[in-house]
Amino acid sequence: MYRTWMIYKNKKETPHKLMRNLAAQTIGICYDKRRKNRSEESLTKNVERLLKYKNSLVMIPLKKNKAKKGIGGIPADADKNTIKEFRNKKPLLSIFKKEKNTKPFYETIEVSKIDKEFLAYKTLRRAKLAERRKNRRQQKKDIKFKSKDN
Repeated sequence: MYRTWMIYKNKKETPHKLMRNLAAQTIGICYDKRRKNRSEESLTKNVERLLKYKNSLVMIPLKKNKAKKGIGGIPADADKNTIKEFRNKKPLLSIFKKEKNTKPFYETIEVSKIDKEFLAYKTLRRAKLAERRKNRRQQKKDIKFKSKDN
């Protein structure tokens, strides 16, 4: 991947410094600190490509009250009044609003409707015991049947 900007030894010679490397990585631009871009032509081409990419990004602010220029659809050359208008509109935050479910997760039943004589735990235990007995009886029958054949 291309490097975000060229490394210069003197700070005065930085004509195309776009952003810090950490900021570049957060918006999906790969940054390789070992690579040095020495040709001016490829550097300008790279800068144009990165600026185009950066302008096409729509960055959503984490805090809805702290809208900044160039983030969340606010133009970079905006006044304070336009920023205030965007804060009031909150156009991008409505995308992430969750709708409340009107259906409950489970259905409630009144106690009077439930048969009070029905005991769930006991019936389950009885069913397990019956199944176990059935299996044991079947095993005994199989053993008797095999012993008669021999």
